[in-house]
Order: sequence, then structure tokens, then C-alpha cells
Amino acid sequence: EPKIATMMIYLNGKHNTSFAAADKIANKIKQISLETVSSEFILDLVNLKLTVRLNPDLCKKHSITTKDILENLIKQLKGVDIKASGNNISISSSTKDIKKLYKLKEKIRSIYVSGIKNISHVLAVRRENEYMIQTYGSNLKDVIVLDEVNENKTTTNNMYEVLKVLGVEAVRARIVKEIEMILDQEGLNVDIRHIMLVADTMCKSGELKGITRHGITSEKKSVLA
Repeated sequence: EPKIATMMIYLNGKHNTSFAAADKIANKIKQISLETVSSEFILDLVNLKLTVRLNPDLCKKHSITTKDILENLIKQLKGVDIKASGNNISISSSTKDIKKLYKLKEKIRSIYVSGIKNISHVLAVRRENEYMIQTYGSNLKDVIVLDEVNENKTTTNNMYEVLKVLGVEAVRARIVKEIEMILDQEGLNVDIRHIMLVADTMCKSGELKGITRHGITSEKKSVLA
């Protein structure tokens, strides 16, 4: 598993022609917590109620409505009564334990209400004469189904995601590309046939095996091991 999972998301048609268009999709993809789009969390200890005041400008920026937030909170919070009124969301709990109410307040701050899970940072960048989105975090399965995304070119450095979503041949091709990229950055010229041989060996069982003592090195049948 990569220590820093990243994606390079290519966009379709009009979405890749300007920074503003790409940035709009980037904000749609980014995982947004309730705290990000809120201006205040008010704890009413008398009525045992928590009120969340949403920031309309931030909600608009991330293309999210009060209704969307309400639906997400209802899905993720159990045993509480949730209602929306204007830009305010009120959460009432049956518990009379003030410590539990404080814990609930801290919990809902980090609940994600929009975007795609695991993608914590996004950046619209211009490369190859078009705008695309670079991410910190990866979720290939959910990203490639978006209409604005070009699923044929979008990539991730998480090989296990590629294997799970696209299959063993796709992950083999991705390994070759990743190794080529790293060698190019170091100014090393290695014949691609050597790289392809390593990628084939890692994928020949139909699963992805690393070049470690637990992976292909443990297979003593071949000189490659």
C-alpha cells in the first residue's frame, strides 16, 4: 500500500478547458467534513440540543445543499433527532449525560457530508495542454463513475485499487508506467523489457505480489526469485 496515495484525474470536454471549470469539479470530489462548511457549533445544555450553523458561501463553493447535509447526517447518526431550518441544523439527543453530548459535538465535526471518501486534498493543475485534478488520497472506484471524469485516462498509484477495479492486466500496465516514471526522474535508462519482466512476474499468479520475501522472492522455482 502506498504511504501517500494519489490520483491524477483527467476530465471530459468543457471541464478540462479552464482552471475554474476544473476547480469546480475538484471541490465536488474533495471529501468535505461538516466542520468545513459550518460557521458555528452551539451546544444548548438546558434543552440538550446541538445546533450547527452552516456557512452558505462555503456550501455553495462545495456544491452542497442543506438537504444533502441533512440526508448524510441521518444516514450516519443513529439515536438522535435531526431537523433543518434555513441554514441551521438542530440535533437533539435523548441522553441527559452532558459528557456524551460533548462527544457527539466532536464526532459530528468530522463527519463527512459531501465528496468522495478518502480524497482529502485536491488541486486543479494544467498539464499536457489541459486542466486535470491531482489528489491526496485515492478512490478509483467512485471517481471513474462521475460523468465529468475521463475514466480511460484517470490513474492512481494505489496498485491494489487498480487490481480490484480494473483487473490484473491493468495493474501490470500501471506497474510498468510507475517504474518508468521513477527511473526517468532519476535519469536512468533501463530497457523496457526488463521492467515488463518484473511486472509480469509480480502479476503472473493473477494476484499482485511485491518483490519482497513474502512475495515473489519466496518462490524459489525461478532465478528471478
